[in-house]
Amino acid sequence: MENSILKEGYIIAETSTNKRYRILHTAENAVVLIELDINKLNIFSQYTGAIEELLLSDEMFIYKEEDPVYNLSTLPQKELDRYHMKLEWMQMVTEEYGPTYLELMGKKRKNIIKTIEQQNNISNRTLWRIILLYLQSGCSNTALIDKRYFKSTFAYG
Repeated sequence: MENSILKEGYIIAETSTNKRYRILHTAENAVVLIELDINKLNIFSQYTGAIEELLLSDEMFIYKEEDPVYNLSTLPQKELDRYHMKLEWMQMVTEEYGPTYLELMGKKRKNIIKTIEQQNNISNRTLWRIILLYLQSGCSNTALIDKRYFKSTFAYG
């Protein structure tokens, strides 16, 4: 199997359990995955060959989820400001922990997270929820928009 099928942003699902994982990063011999459909951050690395074998044996399947498209000009200014603030936070997290984000796992102190919390008066729980949604979406900026604004202007592109 050609490595090109394992692309960042694609979703891999287990056939028997329907557990889903998004590919966050690809390297020569490994992929970094984040588990989807859970409220906990679970990021891990997996050997590319093992994933390919599971795909070949139909124990897993892979697909690309359509990226949502949102027209930011339709957002109220207050929500647009929140969006830009969250985007700045995620850029800080990406600069510090990307592209694998593996260092976000574990109990080790995460200075960037503390800095964002303190500078923006945001709770630890809220910030981690935003990070989780952002990473589970495949680092899609659309994940940073309050979902209440998707009702009338949401589209796939």
